[in-house]
Amino acid sequence: MLITYTTMYSQSVGINTTNPDPLFKLDVNGPITSNGLRTIGGSNYISIFDQVNTNQYWNWQSSGGYSRFAYNTVSPLFSRNVLVINNDGKVGIGTANPTAWLDVNNTTVGGQTARFNGGNNMYISLAENGINRGYIGSFYGNAEDIEFSTHTTNTTGKIQFATNTLPRLIVEPTGEVRVKNINDDPNFIIQGNASDFKKLSFQDNLGAEKHSITSINDQVNFKRNNLFLPDMVWDADGDLGIGNIAPATKLHISGGDDAGMSSNGYIINGLSNSTNMVIDNNEILVRNNGASADMYLQHDAGNLLLCGNEGGAVGIGITSSAFLPAGSLLAVDGKITCEEVLVKLSENWPDYVFAEDYELTPLKDVKTFIETHKHLPGIPKANDVKNNGLEVGHVQKLMMEKIEELTLYIIQLKEEIDVLKKKND
Repeated sequence: MLITYTTMYSQSVGINTTNPDPLFKLDVNGPITSNGLRTIGGSNYISIFDQVNTNQYWNWQSSGGYSRFAYNTVSPLFSRNVLVINNDGKVGIGTANPTAWLDVNNTTVGGQTARFNGGNNMYISLAENGINRGYIGSFYGNAEDIEFSTHTTNTTGKIQFATNTLPRLIVEPTGEVRVKNINDDPNFIIQGNASDFKKLSFQDNLGAEKHSITSINDQVNFKRNNLFLPDMVWDADGDLGIGNIAPATKLHISGGDDAGMSSNGYIINGLSNSTNMVIDNNEILVRNNGASADMYLQHDAGNLLLCGNEGGAVGIGITSSAFLPAGSLLAVDGKITCEEVLVKLSENWPDYVFAEDYELTPLKDVKTFIETHKHLPGIPKANDVKNNGLEVGHVQKLMMEKIEELTLYIIQLKEEIDVLKKKND
């Protein structure tokens, strides 16, 4: 064995060549051995120093079943693994002990850990046993879009977002979006089969639909699964229909029970075991835990106006509108108790009796009329009062007319008596 030590300065060393390239300090022509370059020793690594800053260098080391490329500085003494390849094939970036086939660790520096930068239609494929399952990237959409999709050959796969290894948000192959709660109980589906049809479906954990909300042609329908027609409709005009599919106003309720002590009508306001008001299509009543209760109208508010345009009538104690007297705005079938009644008449009060041109009917004519008709002139007869009732204001006027006429008769009689007294004296 011949070992020669040679000191060389500013020269290139050639192996298997007589003309080493001056750009390199060592120029090897051909394979070093059949297996490559071999270095053996306790400090088994190759160091490459920075040409400008000799304080920093990189070294490649093979030891203990791994190969490591590291960044180092001389002063202060510092070393950081850049790339590690284990003998099982796992690659680590920023870690000396990769636990996956590619293990990237950026806990020391922080910030952006990895970046995938491709050209147009860039994507990263996800495959299983050589079969493409999906991809992440920007492929089919606009350049600004990000896609997380199944592969074109994967027609039955779903996209699932999970917590604690349990799927929570699922995109079905058909495009349905399914959301499950933490107990995997009833869920809902947002479905859109066409531009004018969108559906929100509430299902049980077996996939059976229980309720749905459908948007079609600017109308929203709320439906139970066992009904052909929706329970509630919200149309394009903002009208809400309950029990009908064509609401005619902002709130249109059709169907329900008759309002009663034990039935709840179409609408109930209040607790059923306390004071509440029920309304059906022609009745309003107030109850208290199944028993009748008082109803207040404008109890603490202002005026109460009924039949403001005289377009209807109010009946108290009347069982049917057929029993309302024609021309009356208020009809009471029963007694009325009050402290005072004020009647305002549009007719002239009978002070006209005291006018000088008023013709007072002679008493003999009044007597003849009474004997013939059995009632005073101008006063309704008993049968008419029985059949048609009594107009209080009008009758009061007639009574005052008769009182004033009676007063005039008394004055006349007094004058005649006075004349007779003078003659007798």
